[in-house]
Amino acid sequence: MDDLEFKPATPARWDDLARVMASFHNSSQCWCAYWYLSNAGYGAGWGDGNRDAFERLVKSGAEPGLLAYSGSVPPPGSASRRVGILIGSIAAGTSRHSTTRMSGQ
Repeated sequence: MDDLEFKPATPARWDDLARVMASFHNSSQCWCAYWYLSNAGYGAGWGDGNRDAFERLVKSGAEPGLLAYSGSVPPPGSASRRVGILIGSIAAGTSRHSTTRMSGQ
């Protein structure tokens, strides 16, 4: 796996981030909002509300995580300017919760 490349989650990479988050049932509902919204906001935003909040966070330039790409060529027909095929993401930085608590995503 020496062809992995990690890039910050920036506004320019929002489409890639949204694609990987939407590909898993749980992440397509929570959008990692547990780590940056209040409990009430997280629960009330389940689904589209959390997605919208996460999109605002990313597009604000906060770079709340990393995207992992594998390979050197985007999939056929892809209009993305990315370096490789997105294979995952991870949240990074401070959260409203204890740093000893880990996300299962």
